[in-house]
Amino acid sequence: MFHQVSYFASFGPPSPLGHLWSLAIEEQFYLLWPLLLWLGLRYIPRRGRLIRLIMALAFISAISMAIIYQPGMDPSRVYYGTDTRCFALLIGAALALIWPSRRLSADLPPRRRLFLDAAGGAALLAVLVMIWQNNQYQTFLYYGGLFLFAIISAVLVAVLAHPASRLGRVFGMQPLRWLGVCSYGIYLWHYPVIILTSPGFNTEGLSIVLAGEQMLLSILLAAVSWYFIEEPIRHGKWKKQWKRLPIVLRQLPRLLGAHGKAASTSIILIMFVFVSVGSGCSLISHTHQQSIPPRAAAKTEQTVKPVATQVQESKDNETESQAGTEAANEDPDKRDVFTGKGVTAIGDSVMVEVGPALQELFPDIVVDSKIGRQMYQAPQVIKNLKDQGMLGNTVIIELGANGAFTEKQFAVILELLGNDRQIVLINNRVPKPWESVVNHLLAQAAEDNSNIKLVDWYTASSGHNEYFYSDGVHLQQAGLQAYVSLVTDAVNP
Repeated sequence: MFHQVSYFASFGPPSPLGHLWSLAIEEQFYLLWPLLLWLGLRYIPRRGRLIRLIMALAFISAISMAIIYQPGMDPSRVYYGTDTRCFALLIGAALALIWPSRRLSADLPPRRRLFLDAAGGAALLAVLVMIWQNNQYQTFLYYGGLFLFAIISAVLVAVLAHPASRLGRVFGMQPLRWLGVCSYGIYLWHYPVIILTSPGFNTEGLSIVLAGEQMLLSILLAAVSWYFIEEPIRHGKWKKQWKRLPIVLRQLPRLLGAHGKAASTSIILIMFVFVSVGSGCSLISHTHQQSIPPRAAAKTEQTVKPVATQVQESKDNETESQAGTEAANEDPDKRDVFTGKGVTAIGDSVMVEVGPALQELFPDIVVDSKIGRQMYQAPQVIKNLKDQGMLGNTVIIELGANGAFTEKQFAVILELLGNDRQIVLINNRVPKPWESVVNHLLAQAAEDNSNIKLVDWYTASSGHNEYFYSDGVHLQQAGLQAYVSLVTDAVNP
């Protein structure tokens, strides 16, 4: 947050350490909470008042999230801000005071046990449904959804911690317990494993085999780190091993021999490569956020003004224009050529690349494109084009590659364009989590409005890695030709 690096919006390879933001929030909480709890227990002796105070702080945190969040904008500030996410930890702290596990009894009447299991089952189902149905770009999450999820999770934890819970016995089975023991390590390892073993971009879709291999590797690394790093540190064995390390290092060459030396050298090299790749990916990720393919870099902002320019030129050179019109009227073939007059394209860096090719085919088309443009900026662009008389009867919108947007934001765009215009929406292929969200909203808009046509670039580019540069968004020559062909088919009368 301090460096203003988005958790969601950066292009290029993501950092394999990007998931450590949650651990940072936890560590900050661990540093502050013991002192705050000590003050609370000392000056607020009544447990009920202390619990109410903790829950009030949790509400303040959740309200702060709702106030700071701006729909359709990058949610990183509220998603991993300590002040806007600590409500989950505070709810857990309140649960520890309300539901101390040492005071819970396994002897419960059948009716209460049934209620306990029903509450746990309902909470588990709710957790799974919310994970399945929600994504990080839905406004519901920031207007109470994450707070609700924390409450439901607290109910589930309370049920699982109760010794009388049947659901707790299921989750207490040995395989699940072992996964729980290694869960911290699994969290630490899974993201680097996924980042470092996944292709830079992939148009083939999800690979079940690769996903399975990544899952197994994450669990294996977590188990190794648990037994050889975490456990020795927890039980103080690392001190003895640290003292013996110089002796072992001196005797290592004699004990290992030639094959052992090779093996140990290989292990050291593997660790070095892993750390180097992790650091390199972090550096590359930061660099790629500000880099674009050569064709787009040459034209960082492009408001192509063929119509405005040609209108002005026609005023200055009226005779030439009339002569051209007469010639076209005399030649039926020329009269039938569609020049793109009345077509306006609004887009981001992809349209910066595509614009010149569209101009060659349609000399009268108006293209307004800018690198980094997002959908929430489109209304102002549309108003400016209207004021300049450059908004055609057919409007192409190519936006969404740089971030998600809401239904309300898109409804404003449709209202500005009106029902009398033909609207062509181009969906996205971008290796980012908002891809499916954006494409779903565009498809829904096309389905609900008869004057909207959807150009399905996502499906057309499926299986064609050769279409893209390494960022998986911007187009190489083959992709450019395919893209222009789709747009041409959509706008040709």
